[in-house]
Amino acid sequence: MKRYILFPALLLAFAVCFSGCDKPAVPETSESIRIGFIGPITGPAAKYGADKAALLALEEINAAGGVNGQKLEFIMEDGRCEAKDALDAINKLINVDNVQVVLGGHCSPETVAIAPVAEQNQVLLLASLSSNPDIRTMGDYVFRTTAESVARVPNTTQEMRETYNIEKLAILSEETSYARPIADGIAKGFEARGGSVVAFESILPEDKDFRSQLLKVKQENPDAIYISTQAPDKAILILQQMQELGMEMQIFGNESVGSIPLIEELGESANGILFDSALYDKTQPEVAQFIEKYQSRYGSEPPYGLLTAESYDAVYIIAQAIDEVGTDPEKVRDYLYSVKEYHGASGTFGFDENGDVKRRFILSEIRDGRIVQLAD
Repeated sequence: MKRYILFPALLLAFAVCFSGCDKPAVPETSESIRIGFIGPITGPAAKYGADKAALLALEEINAAGGVNGQKLEFIMEDGRCEAKDALDAINKLINVDNVQVVLGGHCSPETVAIAPVAEQNQVLLLASLSSNPDIRTMGDYVFRTTAESVARVPNTTQEMRETYNIEKLAILSEETSYARPIADGIAKGFEARGGSVVAFESILPEDKDFRSQLLKVKQENPDAIYISTQAPDKAILILQQMQELGMEMQIFGNESVGSIPLIEELGESANGILFDSALYDKTQPEVAQFIEKYQSRYGSEPPYGLLTAESYDAVYIIAQAIDEVGTDPEKVRDYLYSVKEYHGASGTFGFDENGDVKRRFILSEIRDGRIVQLAD
């Protein structure tokens, strides 16, 4: 387990004003406010850009003077989007570093593993990029900036049946706590609308050759395939092997098949892919500003759009909470429950009684190397 303790340079002079900015000035101290971070810093899921988005927010906050005169400090642990790594990380952060607030996990396998530990120790956990439905009921100290994955099912299955006239659907799902619930939901929702799921094939996280599963799919001659994977690397391999096998059909998928890394890797062959994700309204000022700042800082657009932005928002919401109530987990928890309309880089959202957020899901299409949202 690698450990990263970061004291970011003051690179970006953005004027940040939290809700308590009318308070009397607090003298700056030499101490920093330590916050844990668990996310995929290395490995395939590092392409999410969660760590980069969070660090961008940290730099901005510290450049503007920190929180109540104190700098924020991340103690960053590489969860690699793996349950074991994330568990090692949360135990270290709680028992060795004594942190009271943790940002993470930054994918469902991490969060599903660490949420019970955070809850047992009454440590505030704010997850991002974590849409597994079970997280919703994992504890009173567990929050997330991501909507649960099955919220996409009604819109996606309706579009499949009514807009694209899909009668026969094949599903290929990776066996992770993020990908599998999506695949199960799509299968049930599609059949509930009168469609037929003619093949449902599973792959393991360590698999790299999917030809046997794909040949079974091809034999059923479906109108379309829905691909649900954990990260774009796996989706890229699947699509490349589909091309090798001459499989021509409409492709649907989750966010992994609609990412910028996938488009960069596959080029023109990615055109026409449809994927479901939460609405990311780039016309909102906060969204547009985040895209501009991320591109200026890292030289590319946020790789997962809204999902990358959620990690950025999580830092600001925690900073806002600490500015108002301090670092006591119970008080931070109560503060987060009170947030009902936050305008951030991922859009406008608030937390419900389970620490969850609601977002509107839509289909997007890859066209000429760009992601085009198909919202009405």
